[in-house]
Amino acid sequence: MIKLILFLFIAPLSVIAQIKVSDPISTEKIGEAKVSGFKFMECYKRDSVYVFRYKDMRYTQIDEWKSFAFIDMDDAFNGFYNIVVSVLDTGEGVDIEVPNGKVSVSPKKVFGKTRVEFLHTNDAGVTGITNNFNRKQIDTLFGK
Repeated sequence: MIKLILFLFIAPLSVIAQIKVSDPISTEKIGEAKVSGFKFMECYKRDSVYVFRYKDMRYTQIDEWKSFAFIDMDDAFNGFYNIVVSVLDTGEGVDIEVPNGKVSVSPKKVFGKTRVEFLHTNDAGVTGITNNFNRKQIDTLFGK
């Protein structure tokens, strides 16, 4: 009986000891891309990691948000921006490997203007697609 009482007293203490409060991660919002006033994609920086969060356009009735991220090594953020701008200028798509997946940057013609959309596939094979954006929206997304 004493062992049972002792166990019931010590067991909750071991559960409480597993929870640790840590310092919050500083997150800086870089920019967002809006279409008709609605946010469809946003970019954040957490330490040296850039996170792109987007609304998956495959779903019309569900608000499904997905994300991809990469570490800013060797100025990767500006390199990614330059790739997206070159897709807008040349009209040729590019596939980019990111940690945990792949991002395809594809051009799209809408009313004679070139726009760009992102097709993100993670390692599990789940694919998400963004809305298509013009140059001004891309500049806003990247904080330029």
